[in-house]
Amino acid sequence: VGYVESKIFRNLLNTESASAFDLKTVQLLPRVEIASRAYTLGDGPVAFQFRTGMSHFTRWESSADTDTVGSPAYGGSIVRKALRFHLNPKVFATLRPGDLFSLVPSLQYRGFVYSFFNDWPSLLRGYLLAQLDASVQFYRVFPTEDPATPLLKHTISPFLTYSVIPHRYEPGHLFLDQVT
Repeated sequence: VGYVESKIFRNLLNTESASAFDLKTVQLLPRVEIASRAYTLGDGPVAFQFRTGMSHFTRWESSADTDTVGSPAYGGSIVRKALRFHLNPKVFATLRPGDLFSLVPSLQYRGFVYSFFNDWPSLLRGYLLAQLDASVQFYRVFPTEDPATPLLKHTISPFLTYSVIPHRYEPGHLFLDQVT
């Protein structure tokens, strides 16, 4: 399963001209995502899923803004153009104790590679994410007087997600300096 997405954003708060296209606005042109379906590992409840993709961030002006809040190591530049690849393998299990509620523990790695088109060094970063999703489902079936739809089912599914990042790899880089 995959998709390709492309968007053009118009900055309505353009201070130079209200009718002109803002050449400084960062655009996402294009974004590509590919995902596998969930594959069970053996006969148990454990499954594996894989996602990968690419996002191209660009704008028609220069690849950086000079600003006092940017990275001092690179002359105050704030990066505005990049190509980002991501990799996301995930192992999870769906457990239904007593068929009353659902527990889904998962472990995934979210890895990213950034290319800045030879303007700055590339960046490799990632983190391990452990999650536990818990949900329960309440429903009730209501009779109606309509013969075409004799019954209506109303469902409420509250859920709770607990997340923890036990390991993170973030080397020193101007891109990370500007967002922290």
